[in-house]
Amino acid sequence: GGSFTIELNAINEIAVDAFLNKKISFIQISQLIETALNQVKSINVSSIEDVLEIDKNARVAGENLVKGFRFA
Repeated sequence: GGSFTIELNAINEIAVDAFLNKKISFIQISQLIETALNQVKSINVSSIEDVLEIDKNARVAGENLVKGFRFA
């Protein structure tokens, strides 16, 4: 609920892109998503601006996590 679905979608897109670009392995897709979602708190979404901000922040966090993952 709340912002988790927005964050899940954004992080999933970052993770799949990282896999397709050989930055992470297939197995690491779920690990990256789990790590990212464990770092966020769900917040209420009341406007499209909220959605866009949450999506942007999740993508930045996902990109930062990809940099820290070692290709397995």
